[in-house]
Amino acid sequence: MRPQHIRATTMHRRLGGEANSFRYGVDYLLIDPEKIEKTSALFSANAANLVSYHDRDHGGVRGAGQGAQWVRDRFAEAGIPDQAFG
Repeated sequence: MRPQHIRATTMHRRLGGEANSFRYGVDYLLIDPEKIEKTSALFSANAANLVSYHDRDHGGVRGAGQGAQWVRDRFAEAGIPDQAFG
């Protein structure tokens, strides 16, 4: 799967008290961390680059994450078989 760029808008609005609201654009990158393909010289997995994904930042203790394996372990604890990941 090639990484997909998703543009979205986030809105915040205060309820009660002083009225305050604002919107701003956000960007998401949809990836399969177990099947990252080399698609750009600007994107890397577990290495420094302009845009990078690091397993250590996802799943588990901050800075010591396990990436997709952490998710698989949580599903296994819930009784969801590994084959459910396709």
